[in-house]
Amino acid sequence: DTELLNLVGEYLVRCIMSKQWSLREAAIIKIKLMLPNLCTDPGAGTILQPLANVLRGGIEDKIAQVFLSTLGLLDAACKEFEAAQLPTHMVNKQLEPTATVLVLKLGENQPRVREAAIDSLLSLAHCAAVGLDFVVRSVTKKLPKKQTGNRIWRPLATRLQLIKDLLIQFGVTSATSTDTIMTFINSNEATSHTFQEVRDAARELTVALHQQVGLSEIEPYLANLRVRQREEYDQAFAEAAAGGAGGGSGAGGP
Repeated sequence: DTELLNLVGEYLVRCIMSKQWSLREAAIIKIKLMLPNLCTDPGAGTILQPLANVLRGGIEDKIAQVFLSTLGLLDAACKEFEAAQLPTHMVNKQLEPTATVLVLKLGENQPRVREAAIDSLLSLAHCAAVGLDFVVRSVTKKLPKKQTGNRIWRPLATRLQLIKDLLIQFGVTSATSTDTIMTFINSNEATSHTFQEVRDAARELTVALHQQVGLSEIEPYLANLRVRQREEYDQAFAEAAAGGAGGGSGAGGP
């Protein structure tokens, strides 16, 4: 990457490409320290594309420490892009591959990686240079084949949890609309998933939405629920309305 080479120099580029993870991490940390100066000269708009390539590589990294340091760089970069008032569409276009990889990390088994990915996506949603629409679009994309199937539950359950967090933090918007949320639940057959973790996450998200829009708006999307499930949902709606936990304990599978 010639642009990156011109920005940070040959040594840091070699470190980023190194097989030693400690060098990769050190390069990410160094670029973060250089960021304020780089955003002044040559400017945030100029460094956006080469920096996005670094971010994608670091977030794809299989070493947790490199991944976590890259999230620190992403957070700092978003603040700089916001301060420079870069157009959202421009930032979104460059960060799309980064966001796609970050969403995949929601399916990680390591709790600290998974939780850091959730926090990072929530932070991106609150950043004016990135925004809620972009994050919801990324999170509601079709799950890749390796993250679906009857034996795999975490990727879908974590996405449902994140959408619930976004809904609670932002309320119902054009991005977090009833149709967007309920279509995602139904197209992934989350309410009839083999694993209870997914079924519970789908119900908790539906309950959170119900609290904001009421039953009549979500009723058309509940047609596929079995009788017993529907009873559980109605009980959860009532508990949430009364100030209860809202999730309910939940029973059986398909």
